[in-house]
Amino acid sequence: MKKQDKNLAHFFKNIIMMSGTPDSVQQEMSKKNRANECKCSPKLAMDNGWICKPSLNLVNCSESAWPNAVKAVFEREMKIWQENGHLFKPTILVNCKSIDAVACLREMPWFKNNAGKLFHLISIHSKKTVHDSLGFTQDLAAEIDGRSVEADEAYEAVASIDSQEDSLPIIVFQVQMIGEGINVRSFNAVITASNSDKTAMQQIGRVLRDFTVKKTVVEKHEEKLDGFFNRLFKKTRVVETQVEKTFTKVKDGTSNVYVINDNLKTLTDLIVNLSNYDLTSSCFSWGDKIDINDGGAPEVLDEADSAKLLTPEWTSLDEKNPQIIEVLNTAKKKIRDIATYSFLFNAEDNDGNGIPDVEELDALLDEERASGYVEAWTGRKNAKAETAIDKFNRIMSKMMLDPTFKSLWAKSRKAAIGLIVQNPKMVEFFDTHMNEKMLDSFGG
Repeated sequence: MKKQDKNLAHFFKNIIMMSGTPDSVQQEMSKKNRANECKCSPKLAMDNGWICKPSLNLVNCSESAWPNAVKAVFEREMKIWQENGHLFKPTILVNCKSIDAVACLREMPWFKNNAGKLFHLISIHSKKTVHDSLGFTQDLAAEIDGRSVEADEAYEAVASIDSQEDSLPIIVFQVQMIGEGINVRSFNAVITASNSDKTAMQQIGRVLRDFTVKKTVVEKHEEKLDGFFNRLFKKTRVVETQVEKTFTKVKDGTSNVYVINDNLKTLTDLIVNLSNYDLTSSCFSWGDKIDINDGGAPEVLDEADSAKLLTPEWTSLDEKNPQIIEVLNTAKKKIRDIATYSFLFNAEDNDGNGIPDVEELDALLDEERASGYVEAWTGRKNAKAETAIDKFNRIMSKMMLDPTFKSLWAKSRKAAIGLIVQNPKMVEFFDTHMNEKMLDSFGG
């Protein structure tokens, strides 16, 4: 090979490709070289305490009410910070759709008047020239606390957030400018309106990273008093000691994702799309919900007028909420359909024995056919893998509506599967060959 024909790969013996959001090309490469694939799902990382488990919060509002929504999120994060002993100050990433949206937000009186005082405000985006109706032009540049800067300076300010020493909270407005190269770990809240799988995963991933802070705290303990009578009557005194402790965001902090959604379909699509990167519903908890009225959106940011308007309140969410039930049921059905298709047609090998799972299932059905089991269970004598999977999914979906069965599934997956398939070999197969998305779609 001629020297000019060589590329960078020719100078290395081994090449390792790593990504938290692998695209279709990378995923296809992994399928063809499974022996060399090293995969860590978000759930595994959360279970091991390597990253935070986020709380999903809903902000129902229209696009015109975005300023109110961001302010409401800031105030909620401030309250959490105060209640949590001022451990992890609010560091909020606001993902905006356009540079014009950023400019609109930072020009609102509440943001403009408080930047650099109540919080640091960094807006990071490329420079854009806009023309108004009178023919005047204006350059929209990145800003730091109201000061126009080059994008590189704003980029550096974001990159140094973790090492910032003052106690002011931080709000960052961005338009897809924070790339994978910036390793900011202290973001503890993110606002997103995207339901695009890769974009949303990248944005949400910003608050999952662990972060540590050291703080001197006062610890109290009882100490026995000296002297005969003190010892006789077991008298003690409370002693206070200052101790420096290290706190982690995973154990001691919060990781909040705020989804701006104007309808339930938006939220459903987001949950389905996040499952493409294994961020399934078991990887987050439900937080709070707020409904923002877009009437008088600019006025609510003016402190003089805010008292005149009814302030919306955050209300708690959980899986018993009718809206959440509707969203989860719809999302899990879609995820299950996607997972089933992948199982049947993508040559999955979930047990790692080198044989596609669908081939193993067909072989097992052939083995059990003579006993009459296959026909009795599926209703078809010559049923193949597709029929068996469909049967399993339909029964599981119905059984999961029964709280007793759902409890059994949580305690013993094998026992629950046994009630459905009534065959030891099939129990073993489904227990070891279902992919994570299929398991999550059932609630496991």
